Amino acid sequence: MTEEQQFTTLLNNELTSLQNLLTTIHQEYGALIGTDVEALEIATLQKNNALAKQAETTIARQNYVVTVNGKSAEEIELNKLITKYSNQAQLLTTLNQLHVIAEQCQTANRTNGKLILQKQQYTRNALDILRQADSKPSTYSGQGDSVTQTEGRILGKA
Repeated sequence: MTEEQQFTTLLNNELTSLQNLLTTIHQEYGALIGTDVEALEIATLQKNNALAKQAETTIARQNYVVTVNGKSAEEIELNKLITKYSNQAQLLTTLNQLHVIAEQCQTANRTNGKLILQKQQYTRNALDILRQADSKPSTYSGQGDSVTQTEGRILGKA
């Protein structure tokens, strides 16, 4: 396999793994919206696997650039390497797709993170209501320390 073919393969592998990661992040979103804990656990496992694969393909490409160039794998060196190959238009298109999909992954992952935080706050508020923590203000002890009463509310009698 020529250097050009090897580099093209590495970029395409990285693109494929990044597309898989984006798909997995969207699946995680669907699991977060739903109430199926099992689906969320599966989505989380798949996301971790996709992240590991993405890291693996990115490192392989970076190592290749360092080996061939003898320099760092920074964007400027990557573009210099691409100009050496006859299929540079295809490689630049693939590189651009990598950037676009990486941004989509970041945005989707942030959205999932915000959704998780909202669900955590909702759960925390519900637990506070059950524990009656929101309706009883803290009081102060004789030493001036804040004391929160943690008595539970009676929800019913048998």
